[in-house]
Amino acid sequence: MITAINNANLGVDAVIDLEPFCLYEVTAPYMVGADDGLPPITNTNGVTINGHNATIKRVGTTAFRLFEVGTSSLVQGNLTLNDLTVMNGQPAAAVGGAAVLVRNNSTFAGTNVAFQGGTANIGGGIRVMGGATGNLTDSRISDSVSPRGAGGARPCRAGPP
Repeated sequence: MITAINNANLGVDAVIDLEPFCLYEVTAPYMVGADDGLPPITNTNGVTINGHNATIKRVGTTAFRLFEVGTSSLVQGNLTLNDLTVMNGQPAAAVGGAAVLVRNNSTFAGTNVAFQGGTANIGGGIRVMGGATGNLTDSRISDSVSPRGAGGARPCRAGPP
């Protein structure tokens, strides 16, 4: 999956189709020192992962989130997840987003996605940072924990709610 995401970031095969009903276990960050199990999405034209009811699951004791969209306000990304379960994200960094962290000015959309069992300082399932866009359709966040009480999905707001 790491190679497929790296290729998608380069614009080669930007649609990734997972095997139907398969379990993809991620056991370590994609590179030493990273807080992500998979490479960050940096293609602004969009990367789509069609799960076909597959599951991507963090396993083991190493803490990391599964997906990061963009890496800063200067490096943005655009990710769409469809028909997928994402489980057990647990980033080590305080920035949060157990399953998905959507960085400044990046875009995330999910349709028929289940986020389960995540733990993060902020956003036990998803964190959408300032200036970013997040949209879920027919999706759910369950059994996710945020010790700071910042919820299963945490959008950043510039002003009052």
